[in-house]
Amino acid sequence: MNGRDRALDELIGSCPSFLAADDLHTFQALFEDGGDPDFFLRVAAFSQHLVDLVAAGRTEDVAAVAAAVERVLAQGDRQGVELIEMGLIEHTQNIVSHHDVAVTSEQVLALLGPRAREVWAHVEATWAEAAAAPAQTTTTEADYDKVTEPNLRLYFRAHTRALPDGRLLSSSDVYRQERRRLDRLRSRQRAAVRLMLAGLLLALVVLTVLVVLGS
Repeated sequence: MNGRDRALDELIGSCPSFLAADDLHTFQALFEDGGDPDFFLRVAAFSQHLVDLVAAGRTEDVAAVAAAVERVLAQGDRQGVELIEMGLIEHTQNIVSHHDVAVTSEQVLALLGPRAREVWAHVEATWAEAAAAPAQTTTTEADYDKVTEPNLRLYFRAHTRALPDGRLLSSSDVYRQERRRLDRLRSRQRAAVRLMLAGLLLALVVLTVLVVLGS
């Protein structure tokens, strides 16, 4: 059992009502490739259920999930923590960004533990940076509204984020922004290395001149 297995088991164990959410199991089965477990798809379904619990005011159930999230973030391995960060929290933020969801990000955030709130802020900042970059997508919330097939709508809801200007941001947009940021960082690192080498060369020249003059 890998870290993602354990993290997902921890989440589901904290929230037995998810096992009765037949519509969400149909959703995840529809999009899984050949029945192979897709942990991020399954945690997307769990995120949908978590938002439903918040909407229904089932705070005790949400508190149990929040406690499980804290345990995974504190004790889980890299894969388990990644499933929470890039799966549960990212999908939940996406879901509540859409206009047809009656739960706000503030409502969810208020029910999370301290570690999860830190991750929430980091994920939110990452997507905000991508949103501020030059527009890469022409997909809008109006396009989302045209999706009437329930399972496909759930998929888009979990995997896209509605922006105030009506655009829909996807993980691909975030990935491209992260690549741009990494390229800028590497460029600065290369410039710093060149500057350091130039400084060393200059120091060597000065030292050579001083040696010659001293002799």
